[in-house]
Amino acid sequence: MKTRKIQHGDNWYVLATLAHTELQPQVLKSGETFAIFDRFGDIAALAAADEGLFHNDTRHLSHMELLVDGLRPLQLGAGTEHANSVLGIDLMNPDIAVDHEVQLAKGTLHMHRTKLLRQGACQERLTVGNFGADTAEVRLGLTFAADFIDLFEMRGMRRERRGDMLAPAVAGNTVTLSYRGLDAVIRRTHLRFDPPPQELSEQFAVFDISVAPGEHRDLEITVTCECEGEPAPKEATFAQALDTGRREWQRQHEEGLFNNDTRHLSHMELLVDGLRPLQLGAGTEHANSVLGIDLMNPDIAVDHQVELAKGTLHMHRTKLLRQGACQERLTVGNFGADTAEVRLGLTFAADFIDLFEMRGMRRERRGDMLAPTVAGNTVTLSYRGLDAVIRRTHLRFDPPPNELNEQFACFDICVAPGEHRDLEITVTCE
Repeated sequence: MKTRKIQHGDNWYVLATLAHTELQPQVLKSGETFAIFDRFGDIAALAAADEGLFHNDTRHLSHMELLVDGLRPLQLGAGTEHANSVLGIDLMNPDIAVDHEVQLAKGTLHMHRTKLLRQGACQERLTVGNFGADTAEVRLGLTFAADFIDLFEMRGMRRERRGDMLAPAVAGNTVTLSYRGLDAVIRRTHLRFDPPPQELSEQFAVFDISVAPGEHRDLEITVTCECEGEPAPKEATFAQALDTGRREWQRQHEEGLFNNDTRHLSHMELLVDGLRPLQLGAGTEHANSVLGIDLMNPDIAVDHQVELAKGTLHMHRTKLLRQGACQERLTVGNFGADTAEVRLGLTFAADFIDLFEMRGMRRERRGDMLAPTVAGNTVTLSYRGLDAVIRRTHLRFDPPPNELNEQFACFDICVAPGEHRDLEITVTCE
């Protein structure tokens, strides 16, 4: 911060002419790759800053900014997960006016940016949802740049000479920015957009999108860091990279349902209308074979209006472990004055890794995940190991859910005031 001292009588003041551009940086890290974003998910949008996408101590992306019809969106919230490798940011559009008349009211569009960092790459999924009554047509713009400076220059070191910026290349849905350093090594930043933008140059991408009421559109942006002489990051879709990242995170966090040293359930999450419930308390009994957890719903809003106030629903999860199985009873009670209608979701997955892999061992080969099956109220996830033995995880839901597939179960429930509903989930290891 640039400052100047000012004396007025016996008092001294400090005149600040330039404040730090970002007081709430969002940091992601994966191996030798890390990224610093502002609270909007942008990089150095307002002025030169310490933000950027870095790989092997070189900044491969020095600027990136998302604009909605040329305006910066408004921020709603942000947070990281999975050991600071995934960042989620919620935004909404400002008032968008034409000839001084508002054409798109503030908050009509909700934008969720999910940024995932993996070794040598940063992938983003931008989901745009329309909460208005009419179809919304907007122009989304992404501006970007790369300066390829290193961490010493970031910290103020002045170099007498630098390498050469090479001519950028635009081909199809990809832009490549390149730099030849004084070490004669060429470093490149590749930006790939899916679907292809309506306009694309070496400095910006433009998407003209139309979103009907209640619908959403997804855009994916992949930024890859390349350095001559190093293996290039493996190509992957956002969904594949997210799944791989979650599996890696799960390996590093010893959570799951295990049977005979194999993890038969690597992920299970309860959601209330798509939101994680709030915890009230937890405890075990009967020699750690029974677990009780008390939860309540967060505020649930529709069109920015709270439809179900925080704490209206109380949820008690009782988990019982026995040989080869885990059984759960979920009891949902309504402490409000009105009937509550909510959607409870359970997401789940199984990776069938063993304890050696849990502790960091890398296997050259693994067995094969078999096609999951869904029959009635039961899902079966299967894996054939290198020992040719098939291991299965069966998930049975009672009553049958309203929606069921190989990754999630959804229950649409209605609970009158003072009443409760019970759901049972049985996970069996075979």
